[in-house]
Amino acid sequence: MRKRKKSHGDFITTINRIVTELKVGGLDKEKEAVNIKILVHLIGDIHRPLHVGTRGDKGGNDVKIDWFSEKSNLYRVWDIDMINSSRYSFTELAEIVSNVSKE
Repeated sequence: MRKRKKSHGDFITTINRIVTELKVGGLDKEKEAVNIKILVHLIGDIHRPLHVGTRGDKGGNDVKIDWFSEKSNLYRVWDIDMINSSRYSFTELAEIVSNVSKE
């Protein structure tokens, strides 16, 4: 079953609109900065499985789990706790991701 598009747009429609606006140019600095921020945010969100799931689980917020004996939900563990548990800074994580071995 294919979902209907929202009347005000969806991820793909918004991404395409913003990319087009940025390519055409002529935006003032503030609008260009806002468009880039929105684009980065949306691209990040579509790469997080819980952001593009079903409404029924509210993005994983309604999926209750235990994370190392702590009550939590799947959204929090996926988006926050798994990364924070590595104890790397954002700079260190970026370095690790940028240097993936062929193995």
